[in-house]
Amino acid sequence: MNGAIPFPDEEQPRSGGAGQLGLNADGFKLVMRNVASSVAVITVEHEGRKHGMTATAVCSVSAAPPTILIVINRSARTHPVISEARRFTVNILAVHQAGLAGRFSEKHPAPFDGVGHRAAIHGGPILEDAAAYIECETQVEMQAGSHTIFIGTVMGGNATKSSPLLYHDGEYKSLAGGASEVAALLGRGEAVHQFEQAKRESK
Repeated sequence: MNGAIPFPDEEQPRSGGAGQLGLNADGFKLVMRNVASSVAVITVEHEGRKHGMTATAVCSVSAAPPTILIVINRSARTHPVISEARRFTVNILAVHQAGLAGRFSEKHPAPFDGVGHRAAIHGGPILEDAAAYIECETQVEMQAGSHTIFIGTVMGGNATKSSPLLYHDGEYKSLAGGASEVAALLGRGEAVHQFEQAKRESK
């Protein structure tokens, strides 16, 4: 086994029968903790109200035409708004914006108050100083387990030279400095705690 620790379900022989899962939920979560992701705030404006939530499930789909997808838990408060608005903005947070990740992870009564942002043409609010933003119009919406995949055509966007904030193994990290650099920016890492708590509540 080359020193690898088996997942709980790997202790039992597999019959290969139809419907048998190869990895249980705990094993899957353990594997996914090793997948580093950019941290984004998905924003949407609908019927005069602004909404936003922290997410890491953002992925490029195609360059011709430019297309991305986001994956949102259907229990999230922002989910029905994204579905109804049929448009959204993905704000890729910069490494110094870990506080915003925590803010938009919690049930804040007015998350945009005191946060620099501007209106988008095709999507939701664009956060100031983000590493990048992508405005999208929803083309396809499909269910996958407890989540919804929103596939959006990219209508606009821009990027800066700021390093993105990363989320890996339960911690915010930077490309160069790892968790220590981000922890210094956070003070005591309260934003990570809020993000983890919000993820648990959404499952």
